[in-house]
Amino acid sequence: MNATDQMRSGAPGGADSVSPAEVGEVLARMAGHLSTVRPDDLLTPVALGASVAGEVHNVRGGGSLGEGADLCEAVRVALPVADFTLSRAGYAVLLVEAAVARGWSEEDNERVIPVVPGPRPAPAPVERPAAPVPAPRPSTGEAGR
Repeated sequence: MNATDQMRSGAPGGADSVSPAEVGEVLARMAGHLSTVRPDDLLTPVALGASVAGEVHNVRGGGSLGEGADLCEAVRVALPVADFTLSRAGYAVLLVEAAVARGWSEEDNERVIPVVPGPRPAPAPVERPAAPVPAPRPSTGEAGR
């Protein structure tokens, strides 16, 4: 066994040692992402793989070859069959169903995507006093200089 094999083996128990609830959480987070970021685009293999890796990292703090290898493998096994003719939002529906089947519920659903504050409202106009009008200069009586 070389170093790469050891990294891929993940936790001692592998994918079987991961709780269904943790898998459900990753699936639900993936659904949240796919349904809010370009939901009308078609699902792609790259987007699916990136979503798995990104949400495993968010849940576990480790990537697919390190701390999160066992979770990543368990999520891949639990993924609904990918139909790349579906939109990202359409596949998200299947992900939620798979998450619920593993014990995840809406009550567990904390907001997974932070709310980005919108632009600040424009300040209310301030009434400023009119600029003083300078007094006319007295005429000197001299013709154009």
